[in-house]
Amino acid sequence: AGTPKETIDYEFGRRDGLHQVFDTEGNWVIREPMVKGKIEGTRIHRDPKSSARMEADHVGGELVEERRYYTNGQMTRRITYERSQAENPEDVVIQGEVLAWWPNGNVRFRGVYRTDRHPMLYIRDGGGYGGETVPGRQGTWLAFHENGEAARKENYVGGLLEGAYQGWNEKGEKVEWGSFRGGARQGRWEYADENGKLDSWAVYDQGRLTGSGRYEDEEN
Repeated sequence: AGTPKETIDYEFGRRDGLHQVFDTEGNWVIREPMVKGKIEGTRIHRDPKSSARMEADHVGGELVEERRYYTNGQMTRRITYERSQAENPEDVVIQGEVLAWWPNGNVRFRGVYRTDRHPMLYIRDGGGYGGETVPGRQGTWLAFHENGEAARKENYVGGLLEGAYQGWNEKGEKVEWGSFRGGARQGRWEYADENGKLDSWAVYDQGRLTGSGRYEDEEN
């Protein structure tokens, strides 16, 4: 008869029971419990050859939490969802705490979403932020290097960077700090070298650079 590609039970014309999808070798790659045509419980999508997988918890067919895992089995991200109050009431959006981990188990970043829009989660590993918008981020977000040292501390209001910002290198030395207003750098920013010694400064007006200098030049 061969290996089935998919198995599912029906009741009154609707999916009801465990729905499974298999690869060509007969390993299941998707499992989802169905009740009256809707997912009820945890949907699992996995790679049979490793521990990489995605788990998505559903209540009454609605997605409420998602977890993703690296190939070594370590969780990479956990996200909570709620029904949208936006234009499309069928949307679910990231709402609540978002957590991500490095493969070694150390936290990569953490923060909170508060949004009525369908956001795109965007991870930025470095570089400038001038005017960047990340819909839904609210309050303090913390990012960490893979070795566990703090990488960034930043604050969001309405999805835009607002207020104090601090950045550190992998040795734990503070290397940049300043403020944002409406998603753009504002006022005086300080920059240090890899050992934490003050190196240079810059002044911004709504993200536009209006002045800069190096401390060694001023000393001379």
